[in-house]
Amino acid sequence: MATAAAQDDGPRDTECIVCHELLTIPKILPCGHLLCRHCLLPWLKTPPEAKCPVCRFPILVAQRASQESLDSVVDTFPTHLFVEAIVEAERVLSKQHTCCVCVDVAAVSLCITCGDMFCQVCCRVHEKQSATKHHNVESLTSLSAASLASRKPTTCSAHVHELAVAYCPAHAVSVCMLCVTTDHCQCAPLKKLETRVDESRALLTRVAATLKAGEEKLDKAIAEVEENISSLDRQTDTDVSEIEAVRQRLVKAVDTRCQQVKEKILSTSSHLQDKMEAGKAVLMKQQARFGNHSRIVQEVQRSPQHGLFSNMTSIMEKCVGSLDCSDKFLASVVVKGKVALTIDSQAVTRIEQELSQMRVVSKEETTQATQVHVLRFHDNHGSGIRLSNNRQTAEKTNSSYGDGVVMSRDPMIVSSLYEVRVDAINSAWKNSCVGVVTCSPDAFSVPGNAIDDDSNTVLCVGGYGTKAFGKEMGSEWSGLKKVVAGTQLGVALDSSRRLHLYVNGKDQGVVTTTDTIPDPCHFMFDLMSRCTQVTACPVTQVPELMTPWLSRP
Repeated sequence: MATAAAQDDGPRDTECIVCHELLTIPKILPCGHLLCRHCLLPWLKTPPEAKCPVCRFPILVAQRASQESLDSVVDTFPTHLFVEAIVEAERVLSKQHTCCVCVDVAAVSLCITCGDMFCQVCCRVHEKQSATKHHNVESLTSLSAASLASRKPTTCSAHVHELAVAYCPAHAVSVCMLCVTTDHCQCAPLKKLETRVDESRALLTRVAATLKAGEEKLDKAIAEVEENISSLDRQTDTDVSEIEAVRQRLVKAVDTRCQQVKEKILSTSSHLQDKMEAGKAVLMKQQARFGNHSRIVQEVQRSPQHGLFSNMTSIMEKCVGSLDCSDKFLASVVVKGKVALTIDSQAVTRIEQELSQMRVVSKEETTQATQVHVLRFHDNHGSGIRLSNNRQTAEKTNSSYGDGVVMSRDPMIVSSLYEVRVDAINSAWKNSCVGVVTCSPDAFSVPGNAIDDDSNTVLCVGGYGTKAFGKEMGSEWSGLKKVVAGTQLGVALDSSRRLHLYVNGKDQGVVTTTDTIPDPCHFMFDLMSRCTQVTACPVTQVPELMTPWLSRP
């Protein structure tokens, strides 16, 4: 494992994140972080998949770890040689600064070439000896681990105490003069060490430029994502405000209309109440007259004088006879009061349909919609069809009627135009047919021709008529009888999922208003007669087919 760091306690670039000691054989992980080789070995055993302890980026796939031994896997990770040199320099500088010649005398200098420390007297001797006078000696007070590592001379890979003088490209090692004349004498032309250093500097310059370009692209991408996040926040606020405005407008419209109806109800009720009160007053006056005459009759009935009784009877008969007791009088006075409230259910249904069209389209859905650039035909098609041009061209292989149905591979998207260009025609026939299939093309049993098919999965329009899911609609489209080479025929779904016919890019109107197309559905074209070869056109957006309900007053 790694040896303990002798200086500050905080984590450094030379400190292992696992054992918190100086790195020993620092291995570079795919994410760029460093781990000791001996720390990496047990770390790779962590289930289910070893990840970097710093950023959690996968170190290697589990399949590779199961197929190879961990030792061989670890050795495939590159070693950070410069950090390794810095760690070694820190170990050197962390030793007790005593002269390697004198006893208990403080050292003031370090020979970078041989790695020994000397006191002031021994340092002068070391610099004057013929064998060591060319060594690089530096003051300990001016040395740091990084400077010591960078100034340490390159040594032979085989003889670590000998200075390297050349580089062997065949073995990718630095070699001393002895190795040049012995082990590497048969190798490809050796390079001077200075030449190799210059090549390495140039290579590092290119690598640095590549990294800088990558970082700049990432910075630009991050800035774009941040701008998209800000734009999304702004758009979200706008959409929420717009929805709230729609809600308030709907609530205001409903409240206003309800208040108007309430006022109408109260006004009508008050008017009827006044009429009924007036009728009641008339009835009460009539009732009073009846009561007065009734009391007189009762008094006469109690009279013992027979002569008066007889006369009063005649008088009261005339009086009562003058009173109006007919149903005609009651009908003219009695007023029936009722306020009838009628709800327009169709208007409510239309509002509900408008509200049901409120939906959120995510960026992923929008991107997915814009990615469908080309109409491609499904492998399931009529027996008389041959597909080519990456399934964008359908060709009739015989001149007979029928066996020419082709369908789109992908489902249709609302407000997108799916069309084909007629490449060749058969002058013996005069009918063309285009439409949709509402079942999966994988499971669709391809009919001989779509216009005569009684299936409930096909809506098609042709020169001789239209059939919607097995029902004859009766309408003809004469333009489909005049198709020539170069004509573009297609269909598109509007926001209500009604099918529109297009000829040469122009909307010919809704094919049928009695049926809405289920979701999903697929584009269908029948090369049963007139058209003998068609090529799919790019799918284009038709914004006018998307109901702009939010913009309605």
